[in-house]
Amino acid sequence: MGGGGPRTEAGKRRSLVNLTQFSGKRTHDMSGVYSLTPATPQVSELAQTIKEQLEADKAVWVQESDQTSVGLLALCLAKIRKIEQYLSKSGSFTNRHGEIKPVQSLQLQLIRQAESLANSLGLSPKSRFQFGLTVAVTEAAEATGARERVISKLDVIGERLRAAAGSVVDAELIERSDTVD
Repeated sequence: MGGGGPRTEAGKRRSLVNLTQFSGKRTHDMSGVYSLTPATPQVSELAQTIKEQLEADKAVWVQESDQTSVGLLALCLAKIRKIEQYLSKSGSFTNRHGEIKPVQSLQLQLIRQAESLANSLGLSPKSRFQFGLTVAVTEAAEATGARERVISKLDVIGERLRAAAGSVVDAELIERSDTVD
């Protein structure tokens, strides 16, 4: 098969003639998408908004352990917004060679990832159905939580009553022992 590239020094020089010396600078991120991190204020605010909306919607199935997924969803959504801003500013979806800009394929990947994260959190009706979460189930879970709180309060009251009853019984026994003597 092939020899793996030029073998002579002249051949090596010809193959490298179109390459430029690395200047030490990375290519410029025109869209600003790669500058976003989970700690970026935009992303943190978006994650907080998602958490507040989940609480307002009483998404009792989303637990504290799901906060990583919520943060990743916020990061994806922030990057999608950044790409949309860049594309609306540039006004073109193709580069000067007529090819679709690479940032659009990144946008598509991010949309798919955001959809997957949202589904894993049960944020769409279809994913809630697949998890077996219906309105009745979530209302029952909420009611169960309220019922458990009432039961625990009743347990505390019961303990207090037993303690009070025990001291009354003790007092009666003391009175009876006094009258027997």
